[in-house]
Amino acid sequence: MGGPLCVIPRPYVKRCTQSILLLNKEITKEVLHHLYRIPLNLYGTPSAHIIMCQMDITEFISKHYLQRIHHGVLRLKHANKQFVLSLLDIWGAENRLERLDVYRPRTGLDSQHWKVVESRLWDFSKGVPVVFHEVDNPLIVGASEATWV
Repeated sequence: MGGPLCVIPRPYVKRCTQSILLLNKEITKEVLHHLYRIPLNLYGTPSAHIIMCQMDITEFISKHYLQRIHHGVLRLKHANKQFVLSLLDIWGAENRLERLDVYRPRTGLDSQHWKVVESRLWDFSKGVPVVFHEVDNPLIVGASEATWV
């Protein structure tokens, strides 16, 4: 009676590479060069209520890809401390970021989690330009609607 009555396995996300990229190294090199320059919007990872913890971003996107993007966009409705700190650890080891945009809500930023996240992002901004945007809804806002901080 010490453990759960049933064990539900952690959800697994299958990652794959498109066939055309596997066939021709030259096409792959050219495509990846452009792919890494497309802004990558990151909203967080789903929480797994069954196992009571946040899933790791590297279960969805490879560490290698995250370290080679040139423009990241964090859209944070909540502090998502574990998500942001894991990204900063990955980028702290190696990154090619030219800019990181952080969209956050205008209100409700007084929690301890937000303070930790903002502090780490400010530290990270010493090496990579980080632009903070305060918006009503970080998940749907366009850059033109943002207030820069």
